[in-house]
Amino acid sequence: MYGAPSHRLEFHLAHVAKALDIDADFILFPGLLLVSFGGTENYNSTTHFLKAPWGINMGKLAQVNALCLALIEGLIDVHSAVDLLEGVRAASNHPNWVILLTFPMASFCVSLLLFQLSWLESIISGFLGLVVGLITEFLGRFENIGFLLEFLSTFVSTFLSRSIQSFLPGYCFNYLKITLASIAIFLPGLTLTIAIIELSTRNMVSGTVRLFGALFVAMVIGFGLTIGGSLVLWDTNPAPHPEVCPQTSQYWGFLFFIPMSMSINLAFQGSKFQWPIMVLASAMGFATNTLLNMVPGLQAQPTAVTALSSFSIGVTANVYARVTNDVAIAPILAGLLIQVPGSLSVTSTLKFFQSSSSSSSIVDGVNFTFQMLTISMALAMGLFLATLIVWPIRGPKSKYLTI
Repeated sequence: MYGAPSHRLEFHLAHVAKALDIDADFILFPGLLLVSFGGTENYNSTTHFLKAPWGINMGKLAQVNALCLALIEGLIDVHSAVDLLEGVRAASNHPNWVILLTFPMASFCVSLLLFQLSWLESIISGFLGLVVGLITEFLGRFENIGFLLEFLSTFVSTFLSRSIQSFLPGYCFNYLKITLASIAIFLPGLTLTIAIIELSTRNMVSGTVRLFGALFVAMVIGFGLTIGGSLVLWDTNPAPHPEVCPQTSQYWGFLFFIPMSMSINLAFQGSKFQWPIMVLASAMGFATNTLLNMVPGLQAQPTAVTALSSFSIGVTANVYARVTNDVAIAPILAGLLIQVPGSLSVTSTLKFFQSSSSSSSIVDGVNFTFQMLTISMALAMGLFLATLIVWPIRGPKSKYLTI
């Protein structure tokens, strides 16, 4: 499905069926597509079950979107569309070594810009990102153990960062932030935001499955953080997490923001024609968030700041989609990955694992979880407000607001 939201895919399938004068209904679940052909008047309908694994490939998604629009407008016939679709499916993705390099680059830039860690911590995070990329490449060859990707990546990254901390007792070192930066691509905030968008568009089953899937991934990551840190047995007197460490200047963002955004674009398999708008949407969200946090009255309102940042990303993406007929989801996903609250879900999970006997820590964990859901809701509402201002699709509006 190349990363298309469920409601958007059903929207395109319904319009293609209408253009081909085919009586068909479509229902999309995570990993499964149900297609029913035939009307209900003669009770002669047939239903097909199609496996539809969810993945992200923004380049191919744009090509399929253009193909659907051309077929709906009658610019090509169905036989030519099938041949072109087979060509899109057979097209190669970015080389594996390119995707591998995106992990250390993203980890280094995320730790430097978003977590504002020191140079040494950022370099260590980049090295751990390379290790995570190697684990991802290795597990990608074995489908039977692919479900262990998030746990093994978090476990190994936590164990290594915790081990390095044990050899730097006098250095201001936060292994938790380093680990989160090294697994930033796996943080479930993006999936959680998409789930809330699908729930808002009345795709209850798909949205609910994604919601619980994101929460489960958060718990798996939290479990990997706890186990990986506890196995550093030779450090019998671990240093506490420093509350305040010397931070790098935000002006480094002018130098490292584009490499961070480009690593995200490559990880999402974006085509070179999508790179400028994906970088621009990410920059709009990052700049909006940074500028609003400088306003004294908004510093204590993270939900409003997040919603306005998401709104700026959505407006930028929708204007681009309106002008070019390309998909708006590509720049939206690239921008949201910087805004998603995945680290909050991991923090709440750690609260449960670290001190399950403490009632106060359990309350803190619940508060963190609800805060994560609130910020994800703010991201979704910002996107919907942007769609209300600028409709991304030419022609009549569908029943529900879409992205």
